[in-house]
Amino acid sequence: MAVYTPLTFEEVKEFFNTYSVGEVENFQPILSGIENSNFIVTTDQNIFILTLLEKRTASQSLPFIFEYMKLLSNSGIKVPVAQFNHQGLQASLLKGKPAIVTSFLPGRGIESEDLTEDLIYNVGKTLAHMHKVGQGVTQQWANPMSIATIEDLSSNLDHDFLPLIKEEILFQTSQDYSQLPRGPLHGDFFPDNIFINDHQKICGVIDFYYACWDVYIYDMALALNAFCFEGGGYKKPFADAFLHGYQSMRPLEGREIECFSSVCRWAALRILTTRVYDFVHQKKDDFVVAKNPNTYKDILEFHQRERILAR
Repeated sequence: MAVYTPLTFEEVKEFFNTYSVGEVENFQPILSGIENSNFIVTTDQNIFILTLLEKRTASQSLPFIFEYMKLLSNSGIKVPVAQFNHQGLQASLLKGKPAIVTSFLPGRGIESEDLTEDLIYNVGKTLAHMHKVGQGVTQQWANPMSIATIEDLSSNLDHDFLPLIKEEILFQTSQDYSQLPRGPLHGDFFPDNIFINDHQKICGVIDFYYACWDVYIYDMALALNAFCFEGGGYKKPFADAFLHGYQSMRPLEGREIECFSSVCRWAALRILTTRVYDFVHQKKDDFVVAKNPNTYKDILEFHQRERILAR
C-alpha cells in the first residue's frame, strides 16, 4: 500500500456520503507498500479501507476480483469485503481514479522476525485452500504481469540489471506453460498481505488487486520467493515447509513439478523488473519509497543456477 493521490478530509467525507457506512470521523494514509493509494477511514459505525487504483490495476479487472474475494469470504477465508454504494456499485471515481471501500481486517502483516517453519507451512496451506475455493469463480482476468508486459516495461529501462532482465525474458519466451493447471490467483501473496494475530496465527489475506487467472504454481513461486529467501539467500527449511503446507491441500501434478523452477524464475523476473522500473521512474512528490531491486536480482540468479522440486 502507498499514497500517490493525497486526499482532504472533505473529499473523503463527501465520497463516503455515497455509502451507507456511517459518518466519517477521521482518516489517515497508509504509507507502506508501492502500488495503490490507501487510507484507513474511521466512521461512527466501523473502520474501512479506502483504495484508489493507480498504475497497474485495470478497473476492468474489478468484477473478477470482487467475485473472487466474495467466494473466499463465503468459504470462511478472512478477506476484505468490498462495500456497495447507494447506486449499487462496488467501485466509483474519486479524483478521476477508481476507488473502492472495503472492510477493515484486524491483524498485521508478517514481519521477518515472525517467520517460522510452522507459520510458513500454514502460509502454503492457506494459498492452496484459496486455489481450491477459487475454482468456483465464473469470470476470468488475464495475468497483468505476463512476459509480454514485463518485456514492455523493460523497454523503458536504463539500468545495470537490464542485461539480466533481457536474458531471462528470452528464456521465458521459450517456455510452454499452457498445459499447467490454472485458475484464480491472489497474484501478490507477500508477507505484508498475509495478516497474523497476536498468537502468530493467520487471520486474513488482503490486497487482491493483482488477482488474475493463470497457472497456480506462479502464485506459489511468488510466495516462495517472498517467504523463503533472506537477503537473497535461499532458506531451504522454509521452502520445504511452504511446499509441504501447500501440498497438504493440493498435491502438485508431475508437470507442475517439472516446470516449478522455471516459473520461480518468471516470478522473480516480475518483481525484479517492476522494482527496477519503479526505482527508475519514481517521482519526487510520491508518498512512497521504491523497494530495492537487489534482493530479487539475487533470487533470480539463484533460480537460474538451481532447480527446486527437480525430479
